[in-house]
Amino acid sequence: MMASYLITGSTGNVGAAVLEHLRVDAHRHIYTATQRKNTVDETVRWLDFEQPDSFAAALQQIDVVFLLRPPQLADVATYFAPFNCGL
Repeated sequence: MMASYLITGSTGNVGAAVLEHLRVDAHRHIYTATQRKNTVDETVRWLDFEQPDSFAAALQQIDVVFLLRPPQLADVATYFAPFNCGL
């Protein structure tokens, strides 16, 4: 069975390195998260930590999340506790 990964922050240095590392193994489905709601790429999922209604669809059939916190979202209880409930 292939594991499905959702990578947040994939456009930054750390997220891009994680994405590159994971893509080496063909036994993984790799998805990236974006704040842009309307995306046509099937490997990109809309995920906005300030909009909890984006969590369910972003996490659908995802086994592992690499969560790189956006710098402007420092309040873990406000933004990431609700996200954790979606897992």
